[in-house]
Amino acid sequence: MVEFHGGGIELIECLEQITVAERPRPEFFATCTVVSIDPVRRTASVVLAGHHEPLLLGPGGPQLLPAAYGVALGLGSGRRRWTETGLDLPDAGALLLYTDGLSEGHTGMGTQRLGVEGLRELIAAAPQAGAEALLDHLVSAAQRLDSGRHSDDMAILHLDFTRRD
Repeated sequence: MVEFHGGGIELIECLEQITVAERPRPEFFATCTVVSIDPVRRTASVVLAGHHEPLLLGPGGPQLLPAAYGVALGLGSGRRRWTETGLDLPDAGALLLYTDGLSEGHTGMGTQRLGVEGLRELIAAAPQAGAEALLDHLVSAAQRLDSGRHSDDMAILHLDFTRRD
């Protein structure tokens, strides 16, 4: 039995135990990001296990938030190589979390990958019609650019932390 009693690193460690115990093959792994937002202090804590850093969406355009990279779950079992990164948040904005399936697709028929910079360009070019339209735009644009050549999973999460007093 696995017990969970804490914050981001403790949750990642619990998920690591579950991943290792339940995986069908030794080469199986999973990626994960844990984010906790304190709306009063305007801070967030981020723990990355195989994912890219989140993007901050706000008035200054999409910005990569520096967060300590951690190994994916199921790789390097027992080494507990995750770090919690504290971030200050502006009064308004959103965090965009995504799997590498969104950013590692191709940008056309060549070998160039979209990457985080390409993802930032797609965000900057997105219609200003809200979170749902942004997410639809990102997924459809990434799939169109890739032309079905990259088969990794694609997941995206928009966490709006704008204060609404």
